[in-house]
Amino acid sequence: MSRKKNFVLDLLKTTKPMINLEEKFGSYIGSNKTFRIDGVNEPVTGYGYHCDGSDIKGYWVNTRNYKLFYNLNEQFIRMVPLNDLDNTTIISETSGILQDQ
Repeated sequence: MSRKKNFVLDLLKTTKPMINLEEKFGSYIGSNKTFRIDGVNEPVTGYGYHCDGSDIKGYWVNTRNYKLFYNLNEQFIRMVPLNDLDNTTIISETSGILQDQ
């Protein structure tokens, strides 16, 4: 039984800590802080994690008009207009860092 505990503890040491989204974006909600996208100040309206069904792959940030996706290395992945989310039209995307949203 002690072998299992050691294995679990070793696994926890190698796991990357989660990004604290509340700490990172909480001050944007209901304030004058904005994202500047294409010369327009976009208020942040929400944020959260996204997954592939079994693992957290990154996080998203909603502004008034866009949903922006980032991976767990905090690299920008893509930006989708909120009115196009059903169609998932990609406006801007980096080169294949994250395969599936």
